[in-house]
Amino acid sequence: RSDTHFDIPNPIKMIDSYAFYYDSHLKSITLPNDLQSIGKYAFSYSLIESITLPNTAVIIGGGAFSNSTIKIVIN
Repeated sequence: RSDTHFDIPNPIKMIDSYAFYYDSHLKSITLPNDLQSIGKYAFSYSLIESITLPNTAVIIGGGAFSNSTIKIVIN
């Protein structure tokens, strides 16, 4: 992918472990309101600068945002 922003569609309930690991294209991502969990290291070492989380409880796996440049935004 070469897009710099991505909206994950609403039926998605889980972001798998390592899903965006070392991603170098995305700069921002919006997660769906029905999201329930983010897997371990899902966004580690990515160049994503902002992530919009839903305002509901989300289980976040260990190291999900480690070594990244993310500034988390809660919707």
